[in-house]
Amino acid sequence: MKNKTLAIYGIGTYILSVITSTSDIEGNPVFPVAVILISGFAGFLFFIMATIRLWNHARNVVLIYMFSTIILIILSVIQEITSPTDGSPIIILLNVTKIIHFIAFVWAVLALIIKPRIEGHERERCLAYITETVTNITAFLDRESTLFNNTLVKYLDSISESPLAASKICSAANRLVQAAQEVIHRHDLIQPIPKAAFPMYYAYSTLFLRAKEWAESTLAAMEALANDMTPHYEYVQHLMDKRESAWHEAYCEEKKLLKQLGLTESEVEAIPRQTHSILEAAKEDSWHPEPCSYVFTNEAK
Repeated sequence: MKNKTLAIYGIGTYILSVITSTSDIEGNPVFPVAVILISGFAGFLFFIMATIRLWNHARNVVLIYMFSTIILIILSVIQEITSPTDGSPIIILLNVTKIIHFIAFVWAVLALIIKPRIEGHERERCLAYITETVTNITAFLDRESTLFNNTLVKYLDSISESPLAASKICSAANRLVQAAQEVIHRHDLIQPIPKAAFPMYYAYSTLFLRAKEWAESTLAAMEALANDMTPHYEYVQHLMDKRESAWHEAYCEEKKLLKQLGLTESEVEAIPRQTHSILEAAKEDSWHPEPCSYVFTNEAK
């Protein structure tokens, strides 16, 4: 359950607790005991889940919410046992505690919805991860994709007739598969990952895996074309769609992390991306694929 979903659930449990706490003129509960118990259990469940989620970055909120809840339960029990009159110290203290508890509840809900800013050393580590992933690794993958696309445009029309074209395209597709594997390896080497960057890290890990799967399917399709066979175009398109979806998810997680870092527009623009200098640096990357060769003959076709 995501934090925003948990916050909505908490609001629902609070409204339910208010509704089920109503009583008639004689002070008897309006709702059956079973409904009241369900409401209480739902609220307790929210209390436990919110405590776990907020303990690390909003401990003060959790402690106020926790103690106000405990005191509220104790005072409610005392009220039931002693039946104090209106205006008595117990009733006044109970009402004050209810107000504090409500404020703590609202504070907890807001803490679930609004993620805290990342500062200090953790902020620098997150920026370093973003720079390494977005700048270096994706630039390398873009370079290799461009090389493959250029070869594809040049030779695709003659892949079925020309052994040279078939060899060029299949070799380029094989290089793309190796490049995708290299990207996954480089991304895995970025350790340790800042905790705040975990969602972005997992999103990019998924993206690079989807890129490898698509590259492998593309290689299989090119080999099929080179051998006068019909490729599984639908499968290749399916994997391409998954890759594009993963790109979108990775981009969204990156934007979320940048927002948590509290970067200004100028700071975001200062992060190196697919600029000319970055692409030139990618061209100078010393990586070389494992050699492979494809030999096609007209007779084989």
